[in-house]
Amino acid sequence: MTSPRKPTTPAGQPAKAVTYQHTMIFGFIAAMVVFVSTVIFTQAWKSLTALGLSVLYTAITFVVVTTVAALLNWVTRNDTQHENTEFPVLK
Repeated sequence: MTSPRKPTTPAGQPAKAVTYQHTMIFGFIAAMVVFVSTVIFTQAWKSLTALGLSVLYTAITFVVVTTVAALLNWVTRNDTQHENTEFPVLK
């Protein structure tokens, strides 16, 4: 069995950030958790209004979680603070 390869930089070091596709997947998983939990807790199968609100909460969760994850991913990709590690970290 082979282990999944991590993205690498041109220098061969592991990359700090993930792909934006993974942020979308994370948002989708969070949205599905919210959808299932709201349907169960509000008994949305009994009311069309409750089901509509569950779908609305799911869409809002997907957008917010994906946006925050993509923003954090962008910040991580553009982090230049630790690029030069040629010097000793501890003196």
